[in-house]
Amino acid sequence: MLAATVEATGQDPEGLAELIGKSEHTRLLTATAMVGAASTAWPPKVYALGRALADGLIADGDQINIAPPPSWSPTELGERALEYYHLAAGDLGVPQASASGGG
Repeated sequence: MLAATVEATGQDPEGLAELIGKSEHTRLLTATAMVGAASTAWPPKVYALGRALADGLIADGDQINIAPPPSWSPTELGERALEYYHLAAGDLGVPQASASGGG
């Protein structure tokens, strides 16, 4: 994760250490990203956390320079997750229950 952060900030490891130690906010941001990275085994997520940490460390003040997430309602989010599930299940040949619940 820190390798992705170094890459995104353009800092060497010593420069990154300075960015991390700059304030209580940057130390908390780093700790939060590290906990997230430690709790996953999915490399793209670890890399994304490193990039997000870099955005937070080089931001002015408390403003992080990343695009806001889409503003989906919980219902829309659930529908999209269900669509992705059905796509994945169909691609894997997993039998799907009918909408009427009759299997």
